[in-house]
Amino acid sequence: MGRSVRPEVKLFDPVVCVRFPGSSAEHEIPPMAGLAVLLCLIGVAPPGPEVVLNRPHPQLVASDKNFKKAIQRPLISATWYNSRLRSVLQQISESQRVAVLLDRRIDPTSKIIIDQNGQSAIAVIRMIAARVSVDVSLVGNTVCLGPPKSISKLRTLVKFRSDELFALASRLTQGRLRELSTRRTLHWNDLDRPADLIRRIAEGYKLKADGLDHVPHDLWAGSTLPAVNATEALSMVLIQFDLTFAWTDRAAGIRILPVPDEVSIQLPYTPRGMSPRQAAQLWARKIFGLHTEVNGQRVLVRGTIEQHEAVEKLLKPDRRRRPKKNVPRPTPLNRRRFSKLKFERVPAITLIQKLETTGIVFKYNVKRLAAAGIDLNQPISIDLKNALAEEVFDAMCQPLGLHYKMSGVTVILKPK
Repeated sequence: MGRSVRPEVKLFDPVVCVRFPGSSAEHEIPPMAGLAVLLCLIGVAPPGPEVVLNRPHPQLVASDKNFKKAIQRPLISATWYNSRLRSVLQQISESQRVAVLLDRRIDPTSKIIIDQNGQSAIAVIRMIAARVSVDVSLVGNTVCLGPPKSISKLRTLVKFRSDELFALASRLTQGRLRELSTRRTLHWNDLDRPADLIRRIAEGYKLKADGLDHVPHDLWAGSTLPAVNATEALSMVLIQFDLTFAWTDRAAGIRILPVPDEVSIQLPYTPRGMSPRQAAQLWARKIFGLHTEVNGQRVLVRGTIEQHEAVEKLLKPDRRRRPKKNVPRPTPLNRRRFSKLKFERVPAITLIQKLETTGIVFKYNVKRLAAAGIDLNQPISIDLKNALAEEVFDAMCQPLGLHYKMSGVTVILKPK
């Protein structure tokens, strides 16, 4: 039997050195990455989510048109119960082929409880974001989730840097301007360091990066940003440290800087159907954090890109009358089949809530059930395909000691 060959590992402070068999080169790995490698070498799984050091490139939509379609496309109905935030986002990303970037400051192991029944991908992502008190920003072809205070500035910062670049257009060659605007896929692996990532972006666009000492040492989870230009790539990486950048030396370099406390654009608007004073008060009340000032017959508005978009919606409401949909009546339960129901050790109340989204009405007395020792939070498991309603309710009620009666689309639950 052949002898097992392992890399030689040396522990130093603050790095771990690894030399692989057949090589004379030693590779320095940061402490946390070294710990993960060391635990793997001795046969112990590292704590937390799985670490992937050579993550494959996912196939993600990389055009504005396809991205807009993908995020509006409905998801397959699903229930996530106590699932990890990063895992749920990865599933959505894979199913829709859209890039989703989770800010380093957000705990990826946060537990998510959410039930969705065919909503659009972006609607579900916004629901998830609300569950963990983060905001969503769409930059290029990427959905970004991060702390509200900083992520709300991201699109505006990207616009600032883009406008500054095009203001330099007369002093740049067409080739250089085209080079900085070229869209490329930015891909990195678990445990990569953000400072190294910024260097890679800068080198790819022939930029000299000053101020990298502003970027703290960190180890990141892998991600992919499809079809990003220099401005978008740098902004999405730096915002996670509350940093941005300034162009230097006629866009031959960048200087990394802290994000200002206020990041806003001021634009004038002419209100319709109300006085400027009424409009200023209304907009400031409806759009949190918006600054308004009356200037003659116009209102000066100062805010982020998202806030200006909200003002424009208030100025131009969609007045088209939507035709009333003929909503079909739910099919009676004695004529219904369920194509697939799979729940593994989830509270019974979760299954009830899921079934309610299909038009089923449950009636039960909580106090009476509790008095009989029936707990709707008791975990149950169901795995049925092409099942009759009776099969579904038998599988749900028997473990709980419940009796059920069906009438139309109503199910009455009582203790046995």
